[in-house]
Amino acid sequence: MNIRTSVKLDDAGEAAAVAEKKLPKKKNRDWVGWVLIAPCMLGILIFNVFPMGMSLFYSFTTYDVISPPRNFGVHNYVNVFTNVILREKFFKSLWHTGVYLVYCIAIGGVLSYVLALFLNQKVKGMSMYRVLYYLPVLLPPVCSAIVWADITDPLYGLANSLLMRMGLEAYPFYSDPNTALPTMLILGLWGLGSGMMLWIAQFQNIPEALYEAADIEGANAIVKCFRITIPMSTPTIFYCLINSIIQGLQVFGPYLITGAGPDDSLLFFTTNIYINHRDFNMGLACALSWMLFVVIAVITMIVYKRSKWVFYGEDI
Repeated sequence: MNIRTSVKLDDAGEAAAVAEKKLPKKKNRDWVGWVLIAPCMLGILIFNVFPMGMSLFYSFTTYDVISPPRNFGVHNYVNVFTNVILREKFFKSLWHTGVYLVYCIAIGGVLSYVLALFLNQKVKGMSMYRVLYYLPVLLPPVCSAIVWADITDPLYGLANSLLMRMGLEAYPFYSDPNTALPTMLILGLWGLGSGMMLWIAQFQNIPEALYEAADIEGANAIVKCFRITIPMSTPTIFYCLINSIIQGLQVFGPYLITGAGPDDSLLFFTTNIYINHRDFNMGLACALSWMLFVVIAVITMIVYKRSKWVFYGEDI
């Protein structure tokens, strides 16, 4: 290194030192950021962290809102498995929730994917069909529940009126324990439009060059679907899988239509939590809520650990 280069480096070092002295200290800059995020952090603490902490505390107590919490211990968690009535309701709600979860993943996800494949075609007027399939999603869940409750009414509903005019027998829908759950699962197809829009958005991001190369190689539509479309859609598949697990385990909509159903045929896990909450058995309701939280967290963690099949652009 010559003398001229050494002098330039020394001058640059002195200039950097002078500039650093002129800058405000880091401590003086940090408080601005803390002030800006304070409203959000305060809201999270008040409306999320504090209620979660209180529910965790209540889950170890006997609490009915009227009297203060008492009998601190794990009796609520133990009673779920030892008390005959609570155990029966717990496993029944767990079974119904599991069936609905499998349905959401295996049927709802697949059908919304297939629907998106059809609606992704470059055909004149296809945008109108996309809007029509998405319109039911815009209906609020409470309104949708009321509408379907009227349509499926076993005595005065529109569905049975049409069936009887066609010479068919009336269908019991939610009034029979054997048909309540299948009816609810079928009516769940009403919301396929939500997943459909996610799939279509993912399809639009697949490079056309991949399909052009496949056409040159003589690949048909089925080969292109399984070799290009599905592998390139794995990020959205993974996202929808996580959402389906979380939403499926927290299903509560059927309670708005028919409560827990005849003979508890529509008793889901969240419904069981709500019934205990409604009956002022807050301690047990909080315990069930935390059990559901742990189940969702464990299943989600397992899915994340097994997500090596997801293909991202940076993996190329």
